Amino acid sequence: MKFELLKNLCVDIFAGPSIFTNKSLSHEDTGGYRVIRLADIENDEISYEKSFFYNNISDFSKNRYLLKKNDILISSRGTIFKVAIIKENIDMTIPSGYLSCVRLSPKINISPNYVASYIRHLSLENIISKQNQKILPDRKIGFRFKTVDICNIRIPIVKSEIQSTIDRLYDEYMKLKQESHQKKKEIKNIIFTIKKH
Repeated sequence: MKFELLKNLCVDIFAGPSIFTNKSLSHEDTGGYRVIRLADIENDEISYEKSFFYNNISDFSKNRYLLKKNDILISSRGTIFKVAIIKENIDMTIPSGYLSCVRLSPKINISPNYVASYIRHLSLENIISKQNQKILPDRKIGFRFKTVDICNIRIPIVKSEIQSTIDRLYDEYMKLKQESHQKKKEIKNIIFTIKKH
């Protein structure tokens, strides 16, 4: 099977800016940048409900980090390895410094769902060099990606039919997940109604 380095499939790979502090971020959006944090990625999805905002709109250097539809976000440091895809264009949205962005080339016929799924199922040992791993006191593995680690991930090049199957299964999975969330919400509403009586 043919493999290709991830960097050869991309137009850009970049780490999010690491200038954010609790004081520079706010829940209030006053026309600034929405910041996607590691905590905003849950179950392979991005949750925008609890977004923080970086409201220094005069800091135009952040435009370099603006996210686009089909960008793949990868956790670049921490203890939990997460991968998610930007599913729609959202204005003025950037990743935090704990995330790296992989932007696939539109000229190469490769599915973001396939690439994200493949990376998601790699073990950390296959991605991160030993010197960038650290055993923490609670026995978890702390890691820190360098951009070069991400660039050098080897992606198998598979037939478009396989990628289409992954796309279809991913869409079905997301639909079932949404239905599951809806059922859970309905149960919660019934319980809430019962408690009111």
